[in-house]
Parts: sequence; structure tokens; C-alpha cells
Amino acid sequence: MDASSALSGYRIPGWLLIVYAALFTLLGWSVSGIWAAYRYPPSPSPTALAKPSTIVPSRILTADAVKLPSCLVGELTPLRYDAHVYADDPHHRSVMFSGQQYREGDRLPCGEIVAQIQPSLVILESGDRVVILDALEDWDGSVLDKEDR
Repeated sequence: MDASSALSGYRIPGWLLIVYAALFTLLGWSVSGIWAAYRYPPSPSPTALAKPSTIVPSRILTADAVKLPSCLVGELTPLRYDAHVYADDPHHRSVMFSGQQYREGDRLPCGEIVAQIQPSLVILESGDRVVILDALEDWDGSVLDKEDR
């Protein structure tokens, strides 16, 4: 077998090589983001255009300035019911209101006590009032009626 027979296979026309080269180049540009940078030049960064602020704060917030929930007599603050965990062992029961975890016997921010955590509800006590909340039902913060006892 001579060397000329190995070279006499299928020959790709020159124009097709140019088309393939252009397609591979465009594919490489689009994958690397060069094409997007070529079409849309980068805009100046907004931080370079911003001027320093000359506004002086009227007062600096301290720990005393942060308001805790307003605790009015006869009113239960709004509670977002995040989680409810019931277990046979009372030490493993917990509820989560507004991002804080409470167990039986713990106090809420306005003084209500988590009296019991049952499978489908939680019982809160505040003085002579007893409030029963269904599991995972948010409390809108309305005034407690005698019906809630």
C-alpha cells in the first residue's frame, strides 16, 4: 500500500473549512462572553459616579431606642407561628413564634406563659386569661375577648 492511497480519502472543500472555522469561532465567543462584551460595552460602575454623602443622621439609634412589642393590658401581641413540635416527652416539645423558640413554661415578650403544647394547639396563660391557639395559625394581635378564655 503506498502513501498516495491514504491521502486520497474524502477531501473537505476549502469554503467548508472557512464556514466551520467561523462557526467554531462564534461558538467560542458566545460561550466565553466575548460576543456580549463586544456588542454591549461595559457601562461605568455606579460607585465611580456617586459622590460622598453629606447627610448627618439626626440621631444615632441605641439599644434603648429599639422598640419592643407594645404590651397593652388585655392584648396579645401579634405572633407569627413558625413551628410546632410535639413529642411524648415534655422536654422535647417546643413552638416557635416570630423566630423565637419556646418550651412549656417559657414566657413570651409580653409576659404570657406557654402553659401546654398539645399535638394540634398551644395554650398560653396571662394572669387570669387562657388563650388557645391552633397549631401553625398566626395570631393577628387583636384584643382578647372573654370567648378566648
